[in-house]
Amino acid sequence: MLEQTEFSNTPGLLKIAERIKEAQKKIEENDGSLQNLSDVDLDSLSIPAMNSDTYLIFSIRESRFAINTSKLLQISVTKVFSLPFVPEYIEGVINVHGTPFTVVNTLKLENFESKDKNSDSENSDENKTELSGSTFLVLNRKDDQFCIHIANIELFFEPEEEDIQEDKIRYKHRFVPIFDDERIEDALCRDLGRY
Repeated sequence: MLEQTEFSNTPGLLKIAERIKEAQKKIEENDGSLQNLSDVDLDSLSIPAMNSDTYLIFSIRESRFAINTSKLLQISVTKVFSLPFVPEYIEGVINVHGTPFTVVNTLKLENFESKDKNSDSENSDENKTELSGSTFLVLNRKDDQFCIHIANIELFFEPEEEDIQEDKIRYKHRFVPIFDDERIEDALCRDLGRY
């Protein structure tokens, strides 16, 4: 759920945030069902063109990550269609403008842990891999079509050049790891094979 969201004064980003909040509210009102959401435009949450140094801060559970917006195609709030006989970390597929994108739950992916020490380690083991809500970051990749299931979008921002390191960026006086989408690609190729 979008909570305490901070967005810059970019009108396109504010519209995206408003649409996501509206869709999430309607989903909650329908007990998690995506039926009767025809009045919410779920397919128009594309990321507007931004400076290449703009990052999205998001969370998966209590762990924060950053991703460069050039790596994002769109933010999607939609229904997941389950698939049989796939690895546990694949929740299914979502439809993005008629194209299926594989939904990956990084919490179920082996060795994919955040370096953010704010994680709550007191959750039960079975709840550690489940994400509520239906918000997905659709990645802009030429080699594969997948998205990640996320818990929350915090903000879009442009860090100072000295705050950007190879694998992390400084945000609110702390370092946040940069999300490594190549690790997902490696897992998909290892478990499903290359095409």
